[in-house]
Amino acid sequence: MTDKIAVIGGGITGLFTTLYLANAGFNVHLYERGDIASGTSGHFHGMLHSGARYAVNDEISARECANENRIIFEMASNFVEDTGGYFVALNGEEAEYGSILSRRCNALGILSEEIQPEEFLKLEPFVNPSAQKILRVPDRIIHSYEFSVAVALEALMNGASISTNSNVEKINVEAGSVKGITVSGVNGTRRESFDYVVNATGPYSSGLLSRSGVETPPLMPAVGSMAVYNGRFVNSVINRMRKPSDGDIFLPYGEVSILGTLATVVDNPEEFEVDSEDIEMMVEEGNEMIPALGGMKYSRIYSSIRPLVDDSSKSAREATRSFRIIEHTEDGLNGLVSLVGGKFTTGRLIGEQTADYVTGKFGNRDRSKKKVDLNSTYERFSRSGKCRYPELLKMLGDKRGTIDEERLNPALSLIFAASICID
Repeated sequence: MTDKIAVIGGGITGLFTTLYLANAGFNVHLYERGDIASGTSGHFHGMLHSGARYAVNDEISARECANENRIIFEMASNFVEDTGGYFVALNGEEAEYGSILSRRCNALGILSEEIQPEEFLKLEPFVNPSAQKILRVPDRIIHSYEFSVAVALEALMNGASISTNSNVEKINVEAGSVKGITVSGVNGTRRESFDYVVNATGPYSSGLLSRSGVETPPLMPAVGSMAVYNGRFVNSVINRMRKPSDGDIFLPYGEVSILGTLATVVDNPEEFEVDSEDIEMMVEEGNEMIPALGGMKYSRIYSSIRPLVDDSSKSAREATRSFRIIEHTEDGLNGLVSLVGGKFTTGRLIGEQTADYVTGKFGNRDRSKKKVDLNSTYERFSRSGKCRYPELLKMLGDKRGTIDEERLNPALSLIFAASICID
């Protein structure tokens, strides 16, 4: 096939879009201004959602998360910790909400089970002992960077090209049609011609589209902040048993624990400040859930920008976590689609549906999907001869069977990511 497609944005959505388009036989090239997953996909809390968090007030997103949780665990369990998750009620009002949550989970096919607080506290001794009601759900932890690199490698081995540290300055539009992009990298600025462009820059879409003279889709950038604590204070994902709110998630990630999250709409995703009072409020909520944190100082704060769909709510908490695939034909423009909304958990689904949508624009094509096995991706890439640093790869390989074998994936991810950088 000669049809050339550019995907802009190397987060999880852009990566899966690239992979599925490559699997469909397109000549596809992904551009990312930084490293893979260096934006929103590298700054969330690490939770692979079961869908339970949205079961009461966001049914579509809940169903999407529940299905993707199962699919991703099957295709990429090497990058997932099957920790399970729990909703914890600390008062009567939260316990009443738990009854509603349980019914909604059952209605949506999300596995849930109520367990006794005394049984739960044996598993999670740092959780507030005044817990009144506990609901177990299949939340998991996913290691963002290692997983994202695996998707990139799979796309590469299926014929895609990837340019990191390559900033797309604008989408080139002539006479109502997209003609390609203008991109700057280490070798200067150049124009590249493409038949179709997928804008997967998420919350950063407004800047790119305005520079290109294209109207921004309904996008509501929202900042979310997380606090990191040294040590694993919980063994599973702990959710407060109430509607999604600030400071209501605590989870283990590697050797640290992460408290989240704030949700505040911002005007400019490139420049924003997080209010220290909001952080302290989030910490206070976290301390109520995990009292042992009361005498501790978090080690750092980090933030992400979510690309929420701008709806009538105008609220970062009320807005759906589902997604939209938006073609700019209403602007009289052909050859461009923008992706808005979604979560890391649903990035695969968005990529798959976007690839199907684009494929439909090019007429009769084989839409059969190759099975993706990310669990074997690193091993297959190691044997492919595409790694630019074989001596480092050998050094890491020599660590197999040692006490540090389980800690090799982060180093492998960096080596492999450096191997696929093309400018």
